Amino acid sequence: MISYDKKLQPIFDKLISHNIKPIIVGGFVRDSLLGIKSKDIDIELYNLENYEQLQKILQKFGSINSVGKSFGVCKLSLDTLELDFSFPRTDSKVTSGHKGFNIQTYSQIDFKTASTRRDFTINAMGFDVKKKKLLDPFNGANDLQNRILRVVDRVKFAEDPLRILRAMQFCARFNLKVDNELLNICSNMINTHLLEQLPKERIFLEFQKLLTQARKPSIGINFLKNIDAFSYFSELKNTPYYTQKLNALDKIKSDKLHIKLSLLCYDLTEKDIINFLNKLTQDKILIKKTLLLHKYKDIFLNTSIISNYNIYKVAEYVNIEEVLLVHSAMNDKSIYKKIQLQAISLGVYKQKLVALIEGKDLITLGFKPSPKFSIILQKCYEAQMKGKFNTKEEGINWLRKL
Repeated sequence: MISYDKKLQPIFDKLISHNIKPIIVGGFVRDSLLGIKSKDIDIELYNLENYEQLQKILQKFGSINSVGKSFGVCKLSLDTLELDFSFPRTDSKVTSGHKGFNIQTYSQIDFKTASTRRDFTINAMGFDVKKKKLLDPFNGANDLQNRILRVVDRVKFAEDPLRILRAMQFCARFNLKVDNELLNICSNMINTHLLEQLPKERIFLEFQKLLTQARKPSIGINFLKNIDAFSYFSELKNTPYYTQKLNALDKIKSDKLHIKLSLLCYDLTEKDIINFLNKLTQDKILIKKTLLLHKYKDIFLNTSIISNYNIYKVAEYVNIEEVLLVHSAMNDKSIYKKIQLQAISLGVYKQKLVALIEGKDLITLGFKPSPKFSIILQKCYEAQMKGKFNTKEEGINWLRKL
């Protein structure tokens, strides 16, 4: 039995009263069998006459979004639930690329035929709401129980290069063993350079799921290695620290993407990190955060004494807590603990030192606003970090003596 929020039942009852058969499909069914709660629910509607009929029924339950109308999809937000109602459909490859498909919707089609477009057997299950029955034409429940990731249709799977990366994140998120047939299919897709057809934003989403949702991201990275995907992601090549950094990636207690990326790129040059990240994203802030952590990751390594000034200086550019997380994941945690306590006592463990002297203080002292303000304020900040003064009053007195 698949359980779902009772708020859905009035919608299902209304659809059934119009002789429409709602079937919950995809990830929600998979997650329910795994005991994972999900707010995103996809529902395929069989015997639905047309899209306008669907809109008319759903508008009584809330605001609908018809952005997916061309694909036969109507979205409805119901409290915290995000619902996608759709016609059953088939996909056929018509041109290269992730979007090169002709999508055909149907009112009358059997569930198995509609499910052949799915990537993996664990995603090809459905739940018949009226009959309270699991629909599983490709034995996905058995594969889920045995922790195996298998394809539904090898020909259709090979038509979409994004599915390589979906395999990467699925085997890691759910700790699945990849079926040999799937390994061979993905290897062949890599050898024909299909990853080059993917836009970076789609690549990014799959890596984001891998790094922030999987308990062991190393499973997905090793999957890429096994199918020779490092021929595309060449920066992730096997290095002396390869195993150590993947173990650290699995153990680190953080879901922040730039921290995970920093560990994944731990032993890479700055040039390689930039090249790798540019294959994933154009997010300049994310790239900058990742590069800063890489730059400062070893600053406390093998150092017995760290001055307060150096702690302040590091905190000026990067979050000390995050630096120490990456540092301790790869190195001796005893050094991490000492510097952690020092940074906490200085008040800069999670933020940089708060400047005591501000622009308004300079004006109060008779300085006229000018481009030199920033230079004067930086000198004040440096003096504060070096312990020349510890209060605003002391800082103002220090300024007067200049």
